Amino acid sequence: MKFIKYFLVITGFIYIGDVVYLFFKPQESYHIILFKVNVNVYVIYKLFIAFSFILTCLKMKPNK
Repeated sequence: MKFIKYFLVITGFIYIGDVVYLFFKPQESYHIILFKVNVNVYVIYKLFIAFSFILTCLKMKPNK
């Protein structure tokens, strides 16, 4: 359980770092799975995943 918690936090912060990096290498469109989307939709998608990982980690009960 502890490994999953650390994995979710690290993955969430990697996604947030990726969003910050997007501002330094802007493109007009990105690919999500098979669809070409606008940069704003891509940023919202990445932030949604990052915050859902972090919130899932915060909702986990600590082991005793």
